[in-house]
Amino acid sequence: MSLFPFDTGDVPVLTKPEIPASAIREYGINFDTGQLTGKIVTGVDALCVWAYLALKARRYRWVIYSWQYGEEYTNLIGYSFDEDYLYSEVRRYIEECLFVNEHITAIENLEVNQVNELLHIRFKMITDVGAKEVRLYV
Repeated sequence: MSLFPFDTGDVPVLTKPEIPASAIREYGINFDTGQLTGKIVTGVDALCVWAYLALKARRYRWVIYSWQYGEEYTNLIGYSFDEDYLYSEVRRYIEECLFVNEHITAIENLEVNQVNELLHIRFKMITDVGAKEVRLYV
């Protein structure tokens, strides 16, 4: 006998629906200039556009975005941190930023170099629709 008299014990199992790669769409961006290309991109290219925009937006800065969207690694610029500390913090900040998107599953081959007051970041983004290399200069 159940505590709730209307409980039949049949609980439906909710599953996450599969989203085809063609359903992931964004406006195309020229990553060198940051300008829109006027084309619609799909699949892993659309996820690269999403990642580019998320990694360029400062977290907590703009009211229009949720607090889970954006980056915080620019807080590290201008300080003389140890290379190991800088690498681990940039990795953590990038993972926190990108793993909000359920299609991005991993980050591999992360390289972080600090040249004067610029961070040169390069990594391979693994998604459920493919993989792509990402380069950032901030």
